[in-house]
Amino acid sequence: MHHLAHLSLANRAVVALLTLIIAVAGFVSMGSLKQELIPPISVPQTTILTTAVGSSPELIDEQISLPLSKAIKGVSGVETVSAASAPSVSTITVATEYGLDQDEVESSLREAVDSVSGKLPEGTSPEILAGSTSDIPVVMLTASSDASAEELSHSLETAVLPEVKGIEGVRDVQLSGDTSSGSPSTPTPRSWLPPDWASRPSPPP
Repeated sequence: MHHLAHLSLANRAVVALLTLIIAVAGFVSMGSLKQELIPPISVPQTTILTTAVGSSPELIDEQISLPLSKAIKGVSGVETVSAASAPSVSTITVATEYGLDQDEVESSLREAVDSVSGKLPEGTSPEILAGSTSDIPVVMLTASSDASAEELSHSLETAVLPEVKGIEGVRDVQLSGDTSSGSPSTPTPRSWLPPDWASRPSPPP
């Protein structure tokens, strides 16, 4: 250690030059690294969201959460199933084993959900949200109007959603609270952006 310190002091100019080269190389390398505000992280967890506007928590639990939970528990790789029933909404969280192919897990869960879909209340459609940060809605918009709920839902689906989907960088747009079935609710468009959206350069003003 003493010899190394003596050598460094005797060649201070060389040591300073090497330090500068390493610092510059590190700075250049850092600029070339891919950075994302919300990187896609896949976790062994899936959420199944089902809406039945106007239904009480008791009906949601009996007619939606319970049948779906029983069907999901029979899927291979599922460790725990927890359900939460609230007014008009059923939320089921499914935890699976680590190391499983999430695409295959989602496919198996979808088959289980489809097997009992005929027993669910009319107009309900369970939505499966895979456990990845790429599936988190980045933007949520709520629309209201003096027009009827059916007219508002139709206008959003035919006029607003295609325009939002046409925006560069938007991966997907979905409309929840759809009132085409005649049930009153407030339609909410939700937008998903691609995983590399945060790393893209900002458009010029």
